[in-house]
Amino acid sequence: MLNYKLKIKENMIILLFLVNVNVDSLKKTIVQEVSRADSLKWVLIETLKDTTDSMRPEKTKKIQDDLQKLDSLIQSNLSVISEQLPSKELVLFMGRLSRRHPDNVLLRLQLGRVFMKINDLDRAEIMFKKVLNMYPQSFVGHYFLAEVYKKKKNYDAALNEYEIARKLNPTDEDVLKKMVNIVPEKEQSRIIDELGQELKAYPERTFLQKYISLLKEKYHKKGDSQ
Repeated sequence: MLNYKLKIKENMIILLFLVNVNVDSLKKTIVQEVSRADSLKWVLIETLKDTTDSMRPEKTKKIQDDLQKLDSLIQSNLSVISEQLPSKELVLFMGRLSRRHPDNVLLRLQLGRVFMKINDLDRAEIMFKKVLNMYPQSFVGHYFLAEVYKKKKNYDAALNEYEIARKLNPTDEDVLKKMVNIVPEKEQSRIIDELGQELKAYPERTFLQKYISLLKEKYHKKGDSQ
């Protein structure tokens, strides 16, 4: 029995060691990927500047394709490590990485999400605003800033950010669903009218009718109860 318990303890120690090795390896991989992404961005800038190069369009497309693949890989690895590291250690790792690469939007987005996860809403708000200062047309930046405002019960600001996110990605039904859930009575008519106009312009967006009906029903019931 004693040998059995010792064997279990030994296996647990080995498992913990392997997990730590994998996490450290993943950290190094992320650091390398982010550095490579930054280097590729500089190569892209220099390539775009060289108007005398007849191969510029082909080179530009190749670099952009490589960057897109690399960004997807970084995002995937950041998601994995976010699940494996304790919150405090994750904030330290992501914070250091963001300071080394202040122009990397993906890092700031992920760090903002980490702050949301630990319910540090003030720092999450700051991080998503930094993302939007760098990239005002970021759909996910506006979406997560709206989520922060909603958690803070600042529903007017949340509604504004959801609306901006919808303009950037009007077919995302999840954003519309969340937006409709926080529409105040004073904005009901405006939102219903705008969604109705959008449905007329884009009849293929049939999901809009469901949310128009939900809004009408929501405030009809409220009126009946008063």
